[in-house]
Amino acid sequence: MPQIVTLPLAYADDEESNYAYKIGTILIFTQNHIQTILENPELKKSNIIEFYNKNKGNLENKILYLVKEEVEPKLQSEQHFKRIYPYSFKFVTRDEIEQAIDTKNPDVAFLHKVGPGKKYGSKTYKIILGTKDSKIYYFDHHTVSQNNPDALLESDIKNLTK
Repeated sequence: MPQIVTLPLAYADDEESNYAYKIGTILIFTQNHIQTILENPELKKSNIIEFYNKNKGNLENKILYLVKEEVEPKLQSEQHFKRIYPYSFKFVTRDEIEQAIDTKNPDVAFLHKVGPGKKYGSKTYKIILGTKDSKIYYFDHHTVSQNNPDALLESDIKNLTK
């Protein structure tokens, strides 16, 4: 079956309040993605993530909004996070992300994390999107384990600042 867009929104048992406020940005991303596919017909399901990671935006001039509980526990203090992330960031509420999305704040990018909780062996997806342009600034996933919780990991931070 052909797919137009495959972007994880939530696990089936996830509460709607954990993702509903992001749907506007995700829909704009979907529209942009369809245009990208039309302009680049050689893109397939197998190489689309590679394409987006190769063409990702630069977070240097953005404020990264993060919900503290979606970040690896050892990085949940500003002091620890600041040690590995050289750009502006802010731990915020979901309401603050929603407000940045609603106003299409050009200075903000946010984490869209889709994860299974403590269900080992399942995947956690981490996507950083711009609130104004719905551009992807980072996309990756990992399998949840004892050493890799359902969260944005230190290794993700190091990868997205390369």
